[in-house]
Amino acid sequence: MKTYQIIVSVLAIVLFPMVAQAQTMDREHLNVNAYVRESHLLNGLWIYDKLIDTKDCVTAGVSVGVNTKPEDDNYWAWAWNFPHYGLGFSYSNMSSIQCRPGSSLGDAYTLYGYAHFDFFKSRYFTIGPNLEFGASYITKTWDAVSNPLNTFVGTPVLVMVGMGLEAGFHITPQWEVGLNAMLTHRSNGMFKVPNHGLNEVAGSLYLRYSLEEKHLGHRGPKPTEPEYKKWIYDLYFSAGVHSCDVERVVYQDIILPETGGPDEWASSTQWLRLNLGGTVSYRYHPLFATGIGLDLSYTQNWKRLAEYAAIQAAHDGQPATRPQTCPVYLGAYIQQSFFYKNVEIGIGLGVYLFKKLAIEDSTWNYQRTLIRYHIPKAGNIFFGFAMRAHKFDRSDTLEFSFGKRF
Repeated sequence: MKTYQIIVSVLAIVLFPMVAQAQTMDREHLNVNAYVRESHLLNGLWIYDKLIDTKDCVTAGVSVGVNTKPEDDNYWAWAWNFPHYGLGFSYSNMSSIQCRPGSSLGDAYTLYGYAHFDFFKSRYFTIGPNLEFGASYITKTWDAVSNPLNTFVGTPVLVMVGMGLEAGFHITPQWEVGLNAMLTHRSNGMFKVPNHGLNEVAGSLYLRYSLEEKHLGHRGPKPTEPEYKKWIYDLYFSAGVHSCDVERVVYQDIILPETGGPDEWASSTQWLRLNLGGTVSYRYHPLFATGIGLDLSYTQNWKRLAEYAAIQAAHDGQPATRPQTCPVYLGAYIQQSFFYKNVEIGIGLGVYLFKKLAIEDSTWNYQRTLIRYHIPKAGNIFFGFAMRAHKFDRSDTLEFSFGKRF
């Protein structure tokens, strides 16, 4: 399956829960939004070495959102202080960033879903976090001949994740002007390499119009709290593909100069990764749960990693012996989950208890994020999407997952 089909499927899985949980999309709930954003590239994996002077670009975007209101009689909306969420589209002129010869960045067209929650809400002022998740189409990617230094964008379609803080000033109950500060990351999750990803910090000015008056001020009486299990047990299976950047580096830096092989490494080489896991969590509030879990993972490229480790050792003047590798590795993690009706978002921090993958770029720590949609009427099964990263800045795998809650 082509890269863009995989990532568009991911986007569909992530946006489905938002649509499924949406309030009635009528005039009373809808808002429209337009914004201009100034973005500054961060020096992730030394991208500044590929640039000349400019590191900034401009983004323009529009979105359509759904306001939640007290009259909807929704505990979840009340508990999250009546958030709004929706779909947006933006354009970023990244091609205006000046790069050194042999490297160029393309413009980004992004389709995303967003959710905004207010920590504080009054008649005239609101402030709270903003989350975005979507897919970006980038007009220029890495190419061995025409764009060899752009190791940051490996495929035309990248997953985009953003988080920030938004402050709004309400001119009227329908009109709002505000400021937003955002951190964003774009990558393909190591679906194909090279793929160092793009990291940005941005500030934006927005104008939002609600078709009917937006709820402002105090929340009012607490609705009836939904029933929920205190102790929850999850068993899940996930699968994805991984392209290994350390393999690419060994090939291009050592094997290619010594053998004179094909100029372009087979970056389309993708390895299957499977994961069987489980968590035990304590849900101390309808919105929150904290738990511990285990990941038992399998990777298809364990023999290749041993082979390339021997080549690397020989190049460094050491004995060219293949280290012992194992296709199965085990991790343990702590996870914090957040709930909105049947949607769950989880953030986990883990360590590898057993892992023998030679030159693979992680040794002990990993991070995982997930979004799930639970179907209680179908035996408490769930499906969703998960991402694994290493050392807080290195994508590892994009995974489709399904499982059951006990």
